[in-house]
Amino acid sequence: KAFKFRHPKGKDFCEFFLKEEPSLNWFVQQIYYGTQTFDDRIRYLKQTGDNEYELFVERLRDGYFPHRIAVYTEKDTLYLNWHEKGRYKIFRFRSPHKVISADIDPKSINLFDLNFANNSYTIQSQPTGKYSLIMRWFFWLQNALMILGSAG
Repeated sequence: KAFKFRHPKGKDFCEFFLKEEPSLNWFVQQIYYGTQTFDDRIRYLKQTGDNEYELFVERLRDGYFPHRIAVYTEKDTLYLNWHEKGRYKIFRFRSPHKVISADIDPKSINLFDLNFANNSYTIQSQPTGKYSLIMRWFFWLQNALMILGSAG
């Protein structure tokens, strides 16, 4: 009703938004009033002992966004919270099951992230992805040769 007889501006939206949800002031300050950019990555995930693992996450840009990190094991998924504003954090944790991979922001809540490719990390390399791409490339090459061959 406040804008029934006038047009709202961006600042009006932010003020209304913060009045309804003041706990998101950090978000509005960075996105609307600031020039921060967001890019978080997992530098490594490694096994340090029997059932002990270490996960190194870091912020590559100046923006802060609280994250939930999913750690995938053979049997279940563990969740770690990264709410600190520091540039990096090392998580040390135990799991009775073998850890396979980890993922920052598994539900893709932070759409402002500049590089989604560095948000996950696997302990062992997975060759199936590159083989799938190679097979697709050969498929399209074969089709292109068949089309060009039939045209002549």
